[in-house]
Amino acid sequence: MPVETALLMLALAAAAAVWLFRRRRHEFRSGQRQEMVECVVEFYDRRETLPLIDTFFSKEKISVLDFRRDIDRSGEHDRFINTYRLRLPATVEQADLVSGLSAFETVQAVHVRPL
Repeated sequence: MPVETALLMLALAAAAAVWLFRRRRHEFRSGQRQEMVECVVEFYDRRETLPLIDTFFSKEKISVLDFRRDIDRSGEHDRFINTYRLRLPATVEQADLVSGLSAFETVQAVHVRPL
């Protein structure tokens, strides 16, 4: 009986170890970059910012699949809100997208979420 119990405990420990290993690998893979994202860029100078955004997308080879433009006229200045649906190449991650767009002086906020 003690040998059977020990073997059963060993089998359960091995099964738990395999399950934890697979779970950790799955979480690691799911944390990798997303190919398709939605990016919302809020800025206040359309004439200066739109060419900068377009240049950034073309330089990084980011494909714009769809976009929507909105204007918030509630404050002192007009705030432009562009929502892009993007396909990121393998060389660009979400953090690169946020840091690249946030570097522009007229950009107030950048929000990215995976699709």
